[in-house]
Amino acid sequence: MKRSPLFFLWLLLLPFSVFAQKINAPNGKLSAEITHQKTLKIEVFYEGEKVVSLSDPQIALDGKKQVRGKVKPVLGNGTDQFEAAVPLKFSQINQPYTSANFSFNDVQLQLRLYNDGLAYRFKGSRDKVMGVNEGLKIQYPEKSTVWSTNIKDDFASAYEKPYKPHDIKNFSEYEVNFLPMLVTTPQNTQVLLTDTDVLDYPNMFVRKSDAPNTLEICFPKKPKQVVYSGDRRSVVKSTETYIAETNTKRNFPWRIFVIGKDADLLTTTLPYHLGPKPVSDQTDWVKPGQVSWEWWNGWNLYGVDFEAGINTQTYLYYIDFASKNGIPYLLLDEGWSISTTDISKPAQSLDLKKIIAYGKEKKVDLILWASWMTLEKQMEVLPLYRKWGVAGIKVDFMNRADQDMVNFYEEVAKACWDNQLLVDFHGSYKPAGLQRKYPNIVSHEGVLGLEYSKSKTWVTPEHNLRLPFIRMTAGPMDYTPGAMRNFHPTEFCPSNDIRAGGQGTRAHQAAMYVVYESAVNMLCDTPSNYERAQECTDFITQVPTTWDETRVLDAKFGEYVVMARRKGEQWFVGGMCAKGNYSKTFKADFLQNKTAQILKDGINADRWAEDFQFVNNQSLTGELTVEMIENGGFSAIID
Repeated sequence: MKRSPLFFLWLLLLPFSVFAQKINAPNGKLSAEITHQKTLKIEVFYEGEKVVSLSDPQIALDGKKQVRGKVKPVLGNGTDQFEAAVPLKFSQINQPYTSANFSFNDVQLQLRLYNDGLAYRFKGSRDKVMGVNEGLKIQYPEKSTVWSTNIKDDFASAYEKPYKPHDIKNFSEYEVNFLPMLVTTPQNTQVLLTDTDVLDYPNMFVRKSDAPNTLEICFPKKPKQVVYSGDRRSVVKSTETYIAETNTKRNFPWRIFVIGKDADLLTTTLPYHLGPKPVSDQTDWVKPGQVSWEWWNGWNLYGVDFEAGINTQTYLYYIDFASKNGIPYLLLDEGWSISTTDISKPAQSLDLKKIIAYGKEKKVDLILWASWMTLEKQMEVLPLYRKWGVAGIKVDFMNRADQDMVNFYEEVAKACWDNQLLVDFHGSYKPAGLQRKYPNIVSHEGVLGLEYSKSKTWVTPEHNLRLPFIRMTAGPMDYTPGAMRNFHPTEFCPSNDIRAGGQGTRAHQAAMYVVYESAVNMLCDTPSNYERAQECTDFITQVPTTWDETRVLDAKFGEYVVMARRKGEQWFVGGMCAKGNYSKTFKADFLQNKTAQILKDGINADRWAEDFQFVNNQSLTGELTVEMIENGGFSAIID
């Protein structure tokens, strides 16, 4: 048979051929074009717009790169479907996806395209402990805006910083950024990066790459030498050459790109439902609920006949307040124990046995604070706390995200699970899936929350309207809302004493209880202030901390959000505003033939931020008008 010249040209070029495959999300809005020439490349499109390109996703085991050679993927589809143990958005998870799996010698790269994003992970097959490194380059469209959180390249931080906008080309090359990180394309498509299912492995960070408009992932390396000082500070002095030392027959963490418009960031469940499966379905003892808290308000009570402070009478008063208002928990923060290095005994000023017993009588359980270094040395206190009748712990000041620290989080979560104790991680990195494996993890800090109002001006209404779209996508955030001293940004001055306040109106603060997600939302202010604003207190203490359904009625990143959430048959609407006044009427099925309790900005709230108006039993005939002033808010309870 005679061969044409084109045939021989094809043979010549065959070794350099490019494999190409396109997959579509179930709803068709997202698509991914996968090519493999020298390296694997994944280009992601949203409604036809290229929004992000992933180049050379790679994992190395004992220094040997695993993603090598051209491998054709196995395509498929599936659905993630289960009931959430602690539902912060939806009680029922039902997420279809399209998949493409690449099998290499010792690892598989598993890629999934959901309706609201793309996720991939590596799955190892060798039953051997090895040193692991990982890489990925991420290119965004030119003129994209990165909402960054720069920290030092030692990765040590409380992960509590304001989000600052930068053009992608001006991204800092000297610092790393913690996740979640949001990038807004020129077409106003949002691309949010985070990770989940982080077990026995460090958290992921990003930094500038050499290529234009490109970032790359990076990680804290596994610590070799750590120097400890005081009761909470640890400094990694030297590291290994790899980021993790682990048995590689395992699932590695998911790398998640949530993609869509502003509202899509508020309803995604990818970081939660791609987390590890729960250790047990016996979660009846995990009881979310609001928490009365004393640290932010400085243990301050007034109009009482005793001296307020860290003493028995003060805590009995807090318990009375919580009981009267249906608040199931009281947090005893730093100062309750005899010292921060001994958390097995109470301070001499406290009759803790009496406080716990009184709380039980009043149906208010206690949560106790602990420094992480002390807890690590005294894990035996956890069965003791259970014996005392304590409900949970708040662990603080970890301020690292390397493999060793990630393992400490799981050690604490498991020990608390075994002793039926709740856990609230403070001084922590953002949620990374462990809260699904251990449903007793009820919140994480890792957020620039209201506590910074005691020392900085950073916690502005505009910042508050960035948090739901960035930090909250990763999971629960312990922002600690509830300030009763309210100010507009132009008049706000930080106060680190007992008269702390917050920026935004009273209605702005109240709406956080609907908008912000945490299974243990705090009431940060003093009972004395709440008692003098009982109408407002009665309203916010009706708001649940878990939800069966979430709908976004309107949202614009950094400017406003209006959300509706359902608990059982009851609906709650929360609106927050930063820039300009807001007014819009919504129509919805859950508004038909209902009545509403409404808490909104008062007529003089533009001058006096504490001014609010309460409307009781407003009849609804299928629609609801939400009005907010600049820096304001709106909430409704619908029956």
